[in-house]
Amino acid sequence: MPRGGSWAIIGAMDNETARGEPTGGRRTGGAGRVARVDPGWAAVAVLILIAVSPLFRPGLPDIADAPIHLFRTAEWVRNWQAGILVPRWSPTLAYGYGYPLFVFAPPLPYAVAGSFHLAGLSLVVSLKLLSIGCFALAGVGMYLLARSLYGSLAGVVATAAYLLAPFLLREAYLYGGNYPQLLAISLYPAILWAFHRQMQTGRSRHFLLATALYGALMLSHNFHALIFTPLLGLFVLGDAFFLQPRRFRRRLGRAALPLLLGLGWTAHFWLPALIERQWTRAQEEIYLSVSPFYLRFLSLGDLFAPPAPLDSAAANPALPFTLGIVIALLAAVGLLLALARAGRRWPALLFGAVLLVVVFMLLPASEWLWANVPFLAIAEFPWRLMGLAALSCALLAGAAVSHRSWTRWSILIPTAVVLAIVFGSAVYLYPPKAFVTYGPQGTPGLADQVRYERDTGTIGSTTLGEYLSLWVEEVPRTLPLARDMLAGRPVEKLDRSALPAGVEAKLLAHKPNLDRYAFAAEQPFVARFQTFYFPGWQATLDGEPVDIQIAAPYGLIEVSIPAGEHELLLRFGETPLRRVADLISLLSLAAIAVLALIAYRRSRGQRAADEGAVALPWRAVLILTALLLVLFAGKVLLVDPHTSWFRRQSPPGQVLGISHPARVSLEDQVLFLGYDVDREVVRAGQPVRLTLYWQALRPIEVDYNVFAHLDAPPYGTTMLAADSDPPGDAQAQIDIPTTHWQTDSYVRDEHRFTIPDDLPPVVYTLRVGLYDPVTGEGLGEAIELQPLRVLPARPLSPRQVPNRVEYWLGERIEMLGYEMEAGPPPTLTLYWRAEEPPEQDYVVFVHILDEGGEMVAQQDGPPMEGVYPTSDWWPGQIVTDRRTLPQLPPGGRLLVGMYDLDTMQRLPACDGDGQRLPDDAIPLDIAP
Repeated sequence: MPRGGSWAIIGAMDNETARGEPTGGRRTGGAGRVARVDPGWAAVAVLILIAVSPLFRPGLPDIADAPIHLFRTAEWVRNWQAGILVPRWSPTLAYGYGYPLFVFAPPLPYAVAGSFHLAGLSLVVSLKLLSIGCFALAGVGMYLLARSLYGSLAGVVATAAYLLAPFLLREAYLYGGNYPQLLAISLYPAILWAFHRQMQTGRSRHFLLATALYGALMLSHNFHALIFTPLLGLFVLGDAFFLQPRRFRRRLGRAALPLLLGLGWTAHFWLPALIERQWTRAQEEIYLSVSPFYLRFLSLGDLFAPPAPLDSAAANPALPFTLGIVIALLAAVGLLLALARAGRRWPALLFGAVLLVVVFMLLPASEWLWANVPFLAIAEFPWRLMGLAALSCALLAGAAVSHRSWTRWSILIPTAVVLAIVFGSAVYLYPPKAFVTYGPQGTPGLADQVRYERDTGTIGSTTLGEYLSLWVEEVPRTLPLARDMLAGRPVEKLDRSALPAGVEAKLLAHKPNLDRYAFAAEQPFVARFQTFYFPGWQATLDGEPVDIQIAAPYGLIEVSIPAGEHELLLRFGETPLRRVADLISLLSLAAIAVLALIAYRRSRGQRAADEGAVALPWRAVLILTALLLVLFAGKVLLVDPHTSWFRRQSPPGQVLGISHPARVSLEDQVLFLGYDVDREVVRAGQPVRLTLYWQALRPIEVDYNVFAHLDAPPYGTTMLAADSDPPGDAQAQIDIPTTHWQTDSYVRDEHRFTIPDDLPPVVYTLRVGLYDPVTGEGLGEAIELQPLRVLPARPLSPRQVPNRVEYWLGERIEMLGYEMEAGPPPTLTLYWRAEEPPEQDYVVFVHILDEGGEMVAQQDGPPMEGVYPTSDWWPGQIVTDRRTLPQLPPGGRLLVGMYDLDTMQRLPACDGDGQRLPDDAIPLDIAP
């Protein structure tokens, strides 16, 4: 193989990998053949084609964040076209008032997609190419990494598990559309491989790759850079130690340089983004109040949910955040094998530990960590960690088929594994919604951008408007610049309506980051600009700096202009912090160039560790590649156009697979189609998931809220409310206001609530409905669903019952004890139990007798004041029946029992020996 070139590694496998995959003899079925070209790349190429096949149709997937990044890319390109190489200000966002988006939003995704657009492609195609590039990067990076750790066949398996991880496919096609997040996750394996090779060789190409790829992560997604860096550090430590412990420090030094320089050359972005956040609304308080992380936790049922076709009749079909059953099982096998054997098992142990930690962080048990560890709360979604889970699962899946002496038949195992992964993730390759083409010929204009901001409330292309500066106390209600953009008129930032009479103003120059005006006035005046202030805006009058005033409450820029003729330049430039960050980036780039040159000269003439022939089971890989090609061709030519495999569509007015179908019309506006509830019996402290299904019968003009109440008998008192505002899925933050409901699709409205520990353990009724949050009026009547039984979080045991007694009422109800509290007022607590609940409801009587045995008072009523009728009692549950009594006479006693209210017939009362008690009444001694 010829020496040199960044990607010479593609044609060969490193020496350690060649040693890790046994060769020789007929047993290997061709594994002993030596090849200079790795046929595993053919399988990887087909896997990439399978993963990106949904993008072959026109338009972009109809997913939440796709238009956001489409408009951001358009804004980035407009800055480039104006000659601004590294944009920070977005002048047309926030209804035209401007937004410091690119101070905080990592720029790499928009720079990549923007480059495609500048080359003549539409914005839609440019974003599709970015998505395709992400999958290609993920596949190549994972194959290189897994192959270097475990061998070629393991590399193919790991690549399949990563490319077809449900979370990546969800992000690209089904719900996400967060292209920066997709790019960051795609970079994970390539970064690990580059650092692995840098520690092995120290060659200039690996140094440059490690530095560039880690920097690319810093420029892709803030949160993913934060969570991946500790994993990278652990990987580097393990790799440096286990490769050659005696050279630990040297190898660690090789990894430290690209890590530090990767941070260095990207400091121009991340340093201002980290520190200047203090001048925005992007504080923990806003995230916790508007988009709280504790609503986004997953359950083990979510993580291990089986694949199910998505219903195209749903506006938001059910899609759990799953690891993928096949991939999760393979990961478990890989971890178990690593625990059971010696050898190169440390990567599997590391990623097994990472997977367990990530799973814990995805569950509600980790809430205290999310609330207390800095920066975690602003992530909003714990399930962002699913990228690390996908990485770990893929490498563990590769480990499950590594280090084997493949025989003629056992060589089929990796092939079967890859095919199982493909079929296990096939349903995620079929987006249920039609793709969308934005704007004319796939390139939306400013009017489209304004309409999107206005209709969705994503001010500045951010859901929470979190990058509005602190000086913007409220957004203006009048949006003159937005009206101009909607009408296709030129946009001018100077507010001419606020100029005094007689002032002449002439626009000399306008760019995204500056405005230059010539003014002539007989009197001093204040020029107001319809631009939100943010640090970095500077004003010079006739070449001299002047102060900027900030007009409250809108945070608009104002500049005082004296009488006479003057020239004003208003420019968004660098703050002192940004200049320091720019200098760090420039110095780091210079250091990278010098160190790369030194590394190149030192390694020149040396044989690289990856410049050898490769021993691998080429026949098995080629057979697998052929099978994958057949699958790909079958998918594109047969399954996609001619079958309903891996897809489903509910008939009109129905929901396939629903457990409780219904058909309730609410004032001929909304049809309630039924519900699913994950449990009918729940212990206090446990979660409950209730899913409601609605369909609009006609366009709805009011944004209704959905209420889901847990009502207690006998009067329907609401004990727990789980309202949704707006309806949708809070876990995934998929909101669908009722004014957006379509008549041709139903809406899945998910409610997740936890039963409080102190909620009385009785049988409640679930009631749901719609109401206007402004007037409080309901749409139609509340809909009663089903009973929900709540059991105590910690059941009471007979040993905990005070004043133990043993009495029976009838054949089913047992009295275990009682407790008397003197008060005032006096309180009697009775402890009942029924091994089998009675078929009817009984009334408890408490008669108060004086010392002469005469009844002076009585207190009759159903158990627990009617909240828990006897026919609802749970078998074996100890029912705590507390009753407030009138003042007790000295030396008195009580008689207790039950009777049928309809017949006034008392239940027979017997003691523990079966002897019937007089008057079927249980005597209780209340004497002190």
